[in-house]
Amino acid sequence: MYALAPLTVIHIIQPAFDFGLMVFFVIFLYFLLTGKRWWASLIALAVLFTKETGIAVYIGTLSIYALVYILTEGKPWKERVRSLINMWPLCIPGLITIAYYAMLPFLLTENDGIFFPNWKGGETVSLRNILDFDISNVSMQAYLKFIFVLNFNWLLSIFVLAFLLIAFFQRKKASELLGGRNILFTLFLLLTAVVIVTRFRPYFNPRYILLSYPVLLLSFAQALLFFFRKRFMRLSLLLIIFSLIYCSNFRTIDPLSRWTFGTFSVGAKKMLKIAPSINQKDALVYNLESTDISYAQEKLIDDLSPDQNHVLFNDVKWTIVGPARPFLQFRRRFPANIQITYDQTEITIEGSRKFKDPKLLHYVDYPNFQKGEGFEYMKSHYALDSVKTYEHNGFQITLYTFSLPSPEASIAQP
Repeated sequence: MYALAPLTVIHIIQPAFDFGLMVFFVIFLYFLLTGKRWWASLIALAVLFTKETGIAVYIGTLSIYALVYILTEGKPWKERVRSLINMWPLCIPGLITIAYYAMLPFLLTENDGIFFPNWKGGETVSLRNILDFDISNVSMQAYLKFIFVLNFNWLLSIFVLAFLLIAFFQRKKASELLGGRNILFTLFLLLTAVVIVTRFRPYFNPRYILLSYPVLLLSFAQALLFFFRKRFMRLSLLLIIFSLIYCSNFRTIDPLSRWTFGTFSVGAKKMLKIAPSINQKDALVYNLESTDISYAQEKLIDDLSPDQNHVLFNDVKWTIVGPARPFLQFRRRFPANIQITYDQTEITIEGSRKFKDPKLLHYVDYPNFQKGEGFEYMKSHYALDSVKTYEHNGFQITLYTFSLPSPEASIAQP
């Protein structure tokens, strides 16, 4: 369920730092709980340097581990202190991280850095972000739904909630079956992971909560062991839930996700409306259906066969690319510095070549983005020659071809 969950599978294809952080965190957790502290320390470096969120989860995990398994033990305090001291290898990654950030200002110059020529800094998390627990906030609600609802996660959440409620009143039974400290560790870790991933919510991207998913699975595993003593019953239930989650890789079939997020049309089918606005970018990357964008776009490019004289644009400042073709063919690559400007008299495209009032313009309309002022400008200054639709698995991209109405117009080149 961890390896084949929709958010895991889609981010194997479309990697992100959040995915790497989740993988490293799971390995770190394994070594920590099995007592392999030097290995845990080594993997902790990867956790800390993958993304800033890793710093918070590293501190949180070690704090919970020390609290649950060492400080609350019924041993004399001298032994507890000795056990804490024995955790010193796990502090080494933290000290390295502190040293790195202390040295960073000296490594950077006015030209963006000696060793980091492309370093521009990042968005910061303010104290207001850290203390923001407003459940009425739209982004907070969205992130909580990413964790506890999306792609049949609500089935896991129901079992976890029921387990925690019943285990609270049947603490002796739960402790005998699973170990009281194990339950507390998983519960505190889940709460910590949820708090961490909801502290900074700049975009409505489901991948930002990946860190919490393995911990939710751990809590779900404890719930199964608590409710079902017979292995056959556990496996049967696991098979049912796994089948639903696995099928969610290919189609948005979860009725509760469709109801809580809502849907919008991308052609012949509907996808979840993750973001509140009409423009849906990485918000669509919640299962493999998002790759249909790339395949539909590939059909458009194969049909048009664009070269350096073609002008393709839309009102979005980026071009969607995907795994449909080997990257080395560079079939979908356009100049990174391309800029399109237009006023009441002319349109200019700045890139590897400069076009002024080009004779043909191809506007690529993605259903997950709203047409903007660029499209309206084209309609008022150019003639619409043709409209063609490209489809893959129900996802449609429309190509509008415009031409200059005046035959005397020409392409100016430097």
